[in-house]
Amino acid sequence: MSPTTALILEWSAVALNILFTILIALEKRIGWLFGLVAALIGVFLYVAQDAWLMASLNAFYAGMGAYGWWTWGRPGGSERIISYGWRMHAALIAIGAAGGSAGGMVQPLDRIRRLCVLERGVHRARGRGFFSLAASVQGTKDDTF
Repeated sequence: MSPTTALILEWSAVALNILFTILIALEKRIGWLFGLVAALIGVFLYVAQDAWLMASLNAFYAGMGAYGWWTWGRPGGSERIISYGWRMHAALIAIGAAGGSAGGMVQPLDRIRRLCVLERGVHRARGRGFFSLAASVQGTKDDTF
């Protein structure tokens, strides 16, 4: 696939997802079709790049789009959309932001271990000059900073 084609498909998926979001917010059934098509475009693009997990995630979204279309189209559906006030939205946004921040601060144990080794090397080398510092830190192989 040419880069131009991929770019056109990607921006089409973005536009379709924006329409999906707006139409679902307005409780319009046709919004599910826009989301379904955008997800299928995503599956195609990710498969072309051998990004199988992202392709499967978009396949799940496509399945949810088909399910949403089918569910909203059934006559006599008793389930209504529940709307929350701005306070509930603010609380959920705050909880999500706090959870996202907490998740971003968690570091893998190996990285923490390497930082501790580096810190010990700095303390041991203090007062012995630059070459001592380099020798004591050598072996940490920490190139992630």
